[in-house]
Amino acid sequence: MRAFDQVQSLWKPYPAYKDTRIDWLAEIPCHWNILKAQWLFSEVIDRNHPEEPLLSVTQE
Repeated sequence: MRAFDQVQSLWKPYPAYKDTRIDWLAEIPCHWNILKAQWLFSEVIDRNHPEEPLLSVTQE
């Protein structure tokens, strides 16, 4: 038995699923909700840390 099959056999299926109407995500359990990422995350601007390397993950 492959490792993936062993792990997957530990999961029990949910009793009911619903269609997401999203191309890349077929079905989710009925009790789950779909939220836009913009509602979950916010941009943080934190400045004045000269000892840290400068990184950026925002688009300009």
